[in-house]
Amino acid sequence: MALPAVLALDIGSSSTRAMLFDAEGTVVPGTTTRIKYALRTTPDGGAELDAEEMVGHAEHCVDQVLSAGAGQPVVAVSCATLVGNILGVGADGRALTPVWTWADTRAAAWSARLRQSWDEAAIWQRTGCPLHSAYLPARMLWLAEADSDRFKAVRRWLTLGEYLTERWLGQPLLSTSVAAWNGLLNRATASWDRDLFNLLPIAEEQFSVPQHGNRVWRGMQPAYAARWPALREAAWLPPLGDGVASNFGVGATSPAQVAINLGTSGALRVVTAVGSPIPAGLWCYRVDAGRELVGGALSNGGNLLQWAQDTLNLPERDAAEQALADMPAAQHGLTVLPYWAGERSPGYADYARATISGMTLHTTPLHILQAILEAVACSFATLHSCLQPLLPAAHQVFASGGAIERSPVWQQMLCDALGRPLVIGAAAEATARGAAVFALESLGYQAPHQSAPTITRQPDLARHEQYRIATQAAMALRQAVLEPRA
Repeated sequence: MALPAVLALDIGSSSTRAMLFDAEGTVVPGTTTRIKYALRTTPDGGAELDAEEMVGHAEHCVDQVLSAGAGQPVVAVSCATLVGNILGVGADGRALTPVWTWADTRAAAWSARLRQSWDEAAIWQRTGCPLHSAYLPARMLWLAEADSDRFKAVRRWLTLGEYLTERWLGQPLLSTSVAAWNGLLNRATASWDRDLFNLLPIAEEQFSVPQHGNRVWRGMQPAYAARWPALREAAWLPPLGDGVASNFGVGATSPAQVAINLGTSGALRVVTAVGSPIPAGLWCYRVDAGRELVGGALSNGGNLLQWAQDTLNLPERDAAEQALADMPAAQHGLTVLPYWAGERSPGYADYARATISGMTLHTTPLHILQAILEAVACSFATLHSCLQPLLPAAHQVFASGGAIERSPVWQQMLCDALGRPLVIGAAAEATARGAAVFALESLGYQAPHQSAPTITRQPDLARHEQYRIATQAAMALRQAVLEPRA
C-alpha cells in the first residue's frame, strides 16, 4: 500500500516546481516537474510576472505531478511562494495588474520621501520592515500616483498564493509569513497595522485576513475537483513565504541554525522566538503564533551569474568553474558593488546600481565573474555579522539553493568569506521540502527536519582575511558612490 504523500509547490521568480514528498520528507522518485520563465524587466526598474501565466504554470505542474504519482494518496497540498509580491483584482476576482515582485524598484523615490516624513525606526520595529521599494507602503503610493485609474479600479489586493487558492478553492488563503513580507503587518499582533493603513490610500478591507500557516482548508471548486480527483480529500495549507519554507527544508529551525539561500536572489535567516530584537540592517517577519524569521535579503544572487553568462565572453559553465577553482582569491584588482537589482539588506539603497571599479586592459571576463561571485559571498558575510547579536557562539550555517548547489567554487568562496564551516544540505528542493514538512507536522506527522549533509566546507583563514579586506574596500566604495545620494 502506498504511503501518504504531500504535493508541494515552489513558486519562485524564475521557475515553478512541484513534486510529491513522502511522510519522511523525501521526494517521491519521478514526480518532480519544473517550468522556467523570467521576470519581465523594464529600463526604469520594473520586475513583474503575469498573473494568468503563473496560474497556467502552477496548474500544469500539478497536472504533471499527479500524472506521475498516480495511485499515491495525497493527504495535503502545501505551497511556498516568492515574497514579496502583490497584484490587484477587480470585482470579478481577475487580475487587473501584473504581479509586482520584490525586485521592482520603481517605488524608490517614494520610499525616499517616506523616510524623510515618517518615523522609519518606529515602523521598522513595529512591522519588522524598513521603508523600501520592495514593501507595500512605498509601492502603494507609487501606484496611486503612477497609474491612478487602474489603482482606483482595484477592489482587492492579493498575493500570488491567494490568487491561486481563490481560483482552486474559492477562498484566498494568506499565511502570516507571506503577509509579514508586505511591510503592513504588526509583528506583535500578527494583524494588519492600522496606523499604517491610515497613512495610505488603501483600506484594510481590501486585504485578506492573515492566518497562521498550520490552519487547513478542505474542499475545492467543482472544476478543479473534477480535474484533480486525487486532491479532493486533501488538506490545503495557506502558502508559506519561500524564506521560512527554505529554513524548514534544511532543518534550520532554531536560533543556533542559520540558513543561507542562494538562488536567483539570496537571503540569510534564523528562526527566533516572537519579540526578538531586530539587529540593525535586518528585517523580521512573523511566522506563526510563537516564531519569527530574522535576517537579511540580497536582490542579487544567481541572477548575477546568469547575467555574466549572458553578457560576458565566458567559457562554458563547467570550464568557467574549473578556471575559477584555479584562480587565487581576490587578486584581480576589482571592487564590485553587486547592485544590478538595487540594494536590500543591510543598507536598503533601492536606488543603488552596480559598480565595477578597478578594471584595466589586463582584466578578463573571468576576473569580472570571479569578482562578482566574491562580492555576493562577502555580502552574505556582512549579513552574518549583522545577525551576530542573536546567535550563540556555537551555531551552524546551512546553504541551499540552485545557484550555490551547482557551484562548488561559489560554495568555497562563501565558506571562506564567512570564516566558518558551511553545511551544504542533502535535502533536494529545500524550499518545497520545507513546505511539505510544515504540512506534515500540521497534520500530526513527525517528518524529520534535518537531513544528513552531503558535504561540510571548511574555511581557508588566509582567504578569509583577503575577503575581509575586500569587504572593507567595497564598503569604502559604497560610501563614495551611494552616500552622497542618500
